[in-house]
Amino acid sequence: MNDSATGDASREATGSEDSGTAEGRFENRLEAGPGGCPVPQPARLTAQTLAEALAASIDVDAFTSRLQDAGAPLAAPGGSDEAAADLQERLAARLVLADILDEQILEARPGDDSFALRLLLGELAADLDSELAFALCCSLNLYFRVDLDDDAKLRLGTEISRLFYRFASSHGFDTATVPRMAELLAQLLSANLERLSFEAVDRRAVFDSSIHERTADADPTSSNIAGTVSFLCRLRNSNRVRQRALVRT
Repeated sequence: MNDSATGDASREATGSEDSGTAEGRFENRLEAGPGGCPVPQPARLTAQTLAEALAASIDVDAFTSRLQDAGAPLAAPGGSDEAAADLQERLAARLVLADILDEQILEARPGDDSFALRLLLGELAADLDSELAFALCCSLNLYFRVDLDDDAKLRLGTEISRLFYRFASSHGFDTATVPRMAELLAQLLSANLERLSFEAVDRRAVFDSSIHERTADADPTSSNIAGTVSFLCRLRNSNRVRQRALVRT
């Protein structure tokens, strides 16, 4: 057997150098199609874009018909309004993670440490019919209910933080509440990570290039932070910056 054949067999048995890492495997899944052929990638696929595309692609009538053919009960006999309302309430509760979050969060009262997070979830539940709230809820459910590696959760968690800041801005929360919401959300996202941790940087007023990155529309001559756009991400063991936080100056 020649050296080339031996090398090919070795690569098949062990995989490429990068595919042995979690990041390598994630990138391979994104960029390689059947037979290893590269698949053209979109310029940017955000969580909101994904949620909107998913919702728009569903043929509601065909979906309902398939469920009925499979014997799935869509409503109680007689089309009970109470059953439909109960189903809607349970689905809404799951969308805001009420079935998996700790009672300390769900039952928090004003003055409690986790009340800001409960306030955020309450606003999301009340505004589920808006595109922004729905996209944020869907992204949170994907993050907490699907088994993803840290590199995938880094990308998704970053998009969640961007959606959060947009949602907070659109709802006019007071300036003292948003930083606490951000801190609690970053802690919640970090609880599901092994090697990484998210960090909110809302309480920093001066631009620091080691942890901050300016948005495209930021003033490059100013060092005063006017607003936060996404979370900072660090490596747990070394505390080194894995991904800088986007800010406006």
